[in-house]
Amino acid sequence: MGWLTKRNRTAYWVAGGAAPVADLDSFKLNGVACGEPADSLSSLGPGEPAVLNEYRFPSQGITLDLGGGLLRAFHVHLHPTDEEQGAGMQPFAGTILRASLVGPLAMRAGGPNLIASLGDPIAVERVEGQVVLTYQERGHEWEIIASPDGRVLTVSVYG
Repeated sequence: MGWLTKRNRTAYWVAGGAAPVADLDSFKLNGVACGEPADSLSSLGPGEPAVLNEYRFPSQGITLDLGGGLLRAFHVHLHPTDEEQGAGMQPFAGTILRASLVGPLAMRAGGPNLIASLGDPIAVERVEGQVVLTYQERGHEWEIIASPDGRVLTVSVYG
């Protein structure tokens, strides 16, 4: 490995059979919260190194931010942008849970159910034609990136 080559800390992860679960009530991906050991997510299988400490799992519609061996953030791509699709990102292959939703798949078809379930955001911004809604709850911050018509593109959870 050259000194400019980034080590892929997920290279030896072995994919499990279960679909991923992003829980917005406990702020966890597959039972792992931000700040917990990243290797606990090894059932996702090997990821593709992206920028800095980011790893992409395009077939599952997931991106992880890792640092110091810990999960720092996770992003689920419900409706990948054209740019993300061009890089191979597929729609999130799992389930998003939120207690106030009627069912865990309610937000996969669009966005209003998910957005309504989260209550009022602490900030709303428009960035490059997209709407970014920022929320805080129990020491966690998360963002919803939506298209102007309200379709949820990405859900990001930060520790």
